[in-house]
Amino acid sequence: MIAFVTEIEPKLTQEDKDAWLRRLDREYPLIRSLIDSATRQAQYEDALRLSAPLWQYWLERDLLGEGRHILLELLTHAREIDERVLALALHASGTLAFHDGFTDTAARHLQEAHDIWQRLGEYERARRTQSHLAMVANRVGDTDTARSVLSENIDAASLRSTIDRVDTPEPATIQVDQRRAGDTQSGEAR
Repeated sequence: MIAFVTEIEPKLTQEDKDAWLRRLDREYPLIRSLIDSATRQAQYEDALRLSAPLWQYWLERDLLGEGRHILLELLTHAREIDERVLALALHASGTLAFHDGFTDTAARHLQEAHDIWQRLGEYERARRTQSHLAMVANRVGDTDTARSVLSENIDAASLRSTIDRVDTPEPATIQVDQRRAGDTQSGEAR
């Protein structure tokens, strides 16, 4: 079931999200049961793996309070768990808190998630989390911070794109390099 909720999370932002939401509606009682069971057995990482990807479902189905309560409870027990799982849960909790009007919790959890993503080198996830931090800053009236964060975000995305282009040689260059390597090898063999 962990694989199912992990797989379905990105599909909740696509055009056919309604079909995925209906599927989650059918599976949700079982997923909740598994989350509750894992929590009772102190298997908090498993419970977070099941619950963190559900944040968009909770948002779409207006279950913000339920989702926030589950994530906050699990995060209070989250020690020595995989950092990616922790960052996903913090991002989910922060996003739900933002939409539910709890900007202090949102800012704190989103900042923690951002810091973890940065440390792990997950720059695209850090960038998305940073966008949410800008929304929090804007909501509390701190437009200067919101602009600054968005500007950093744009600069980071641009830099990352440039680095990716530099790190990826053009196909023609690869072919030329392979031919040169073949010439060198044949020259050495003579």
